[in-house]
Amino acid sequence: ADSSNDPVYRDLASLRAGYIAMELDDYAGVSDRLEKLTGDENPWRFLAREALAFAAWKGGDNAGARKWLEGVVDAEGVPAEVSGRANLLLDLLNASEGTPEKGNNS
Repeated sequence: ADSSNDPVYRDLASLRAGYIAMELDDYAGVSDRLEKLTGDENPWRFLAREALAFAAWKGGDNAGARKWLEGVVDAEGVPAEVSGRANLLLDLLNASEGTPEKGNNS
């Protein structure tokens, strides 16, 4: 079978392109590559949401970062490593903004 047509591999390639864009592009460039992966049925959704949160944070959009992070930490089935990183970034956001605790790493 031709695996180049497998949507899981295409989505994985998009995820990797989004990671590269985080280093080389602005939030819009990352978003163009990753938002399509954030749907509830996509197997890469948690990693895509996490990457979008980091890209928003890197761009100075704390509210956007928080939106994506909440989509990670409030979802069912999140891998522990992804949840831990998302909660850590939420803790950093809370500390920098002096907002009430939301993350689980405090």
